Amino acid sequence: MLEHSDLIAKIPILFMTSSEMRLGDFVGLRDGDIGPIYEVTGKKLIAAHVVVYKGTDDECDAFISPEVFSVYQEYRNLRIKFGEVITKKVRYF
Repeated sequence: MLEHSDLIAKIPILFMTSSEMRLGDFVGLRDGDIGPIYEVTGKKLIAAHVVVYKGTDDECDAFISPEVFSVYQEYRNLRIKFGEVITKKVRYF
């Protein structure tokens, strides 16, 4: 699937396989809901934390691998490159 997907389609595929998120979990996901987790030394990325359904009774935590977070950053940077202003409240999907 990844081989034949563009960057936009890769994000949900990678998030779902890395964190066991469901497709519906992407509704309302915002930039501020995804954050890196570093080793104690602060140098090496070990995972990323995703808050699913933030601010609701169904709020829960998910975690993605460093590789998936890297692709997420690539997607985010592409949106910035094309002039989108990214804030913590910007929806992703």
